[in-house]
This record gives sequence, structure tokens and C-alpha cells, in this order.
Amino acid sequence: MRLFAQSSLGIDTGVVELFSEFEGGGSMWTGQGPRARSQDVVFSRPFQNAPVIQLGVLLWDVDTSVNFRAHTLAEDIRPDGFRLELRTWGDSRIARVQIGWTAFGPVADDSDWTL
Repeated sequence: MRLFAQSSLGIDTGVVELFSEFEGGGSMWTGQGPRARSQDVVFSRPFQNAPVIQLGVLLWDVDTSVNFRAHTLAEDIRPDGFRLELRTWGDSRIARVQIGWTAFGPVADDSDWTL
């Protein structure tokens, strides 16, 4: 458990269309084996330290004639942002993905001051 003592709690949210490769024939749709796509996310304002990130898949557009394998990750989490990544492998065919994210963490408040 992570406690946010003596600070204001900030919550930031967003949606990322990580890729759309059906029409263009990108490797997430046409490839085989390990593949990944990532995108940097920047928060609307920095947290005091690295926040907790929660991810949720909002849209999967996948081929159902093969096995579907995917792993979503929040990596390189910093006070000002993080890297969102989706990995797949084998014969999975993913045309497009949208991921929603929520960041929770302490933020500086106008009433905060230090001596």
C-alpha cells in the first residue's frame, strides 16, 4: 500500500490510441513473434514523485481466428509522465488498441510551503 501523507492527492486521466495498423499493414497486424508498440504520456501537471498508474483497455480490434495475446504496461514512471507499452507475441493479430490510464499521486498545493 502506498500512503500519501500531508499532501494533496492529484488524479490525472487520459486515453491513448496506441496504434492502428489494419489499413497500413503494420507488424502488429501482419507480423509474427514478439512485437511491441509504446508511446510517451505526459501528465497535465507534474506529481511530487512517481504516481501510481492504472491502465484499462478501452478498445481491442483483433483477429479472432488466431490466439490473442497481449500485455499492457506502464513503464519508466516519472513525476511528469510515463511510457505506455503493449506487447504481443506468437501469431496474435492486433489491428488497433486504445488504452485509458489514470495516475494517482501527491501534488504540490498552493497552500504548501517550507521553511
